[in-house]
Amino acid sequence: MYKEIQPEAAAKLITDSHVTIVDIRDTDSYHTGHLESAIQLNDSTLSEFLDQTSRENTLLVYCYHGISSAGATSLCYQSRV
Repeated sequence: MYKEIQPEAAAKLITDSHVTIVDIRDTDSYHTGHLESAIQLNDSTLSEFLDQTSRENTLLVYCYHGISSAGATSLCYQSRV
């Protein structure tokens, strides 16, 4: 299962643990600015990412307002079960 967290909790997670950061915003927004070490994903790269990413890693998925990232996180979770 995934859970929605606030920015402060995300910052703590990034600082305190090994986390894979996923940015699902559009390419222009990603190039304008993104979290350090964030991987940009979209519909065409998601499957390959899931195949190559350890199931042991915590994923932190973000977008603009949390709506798209909730859907993407749900897909990521389902593929890991």
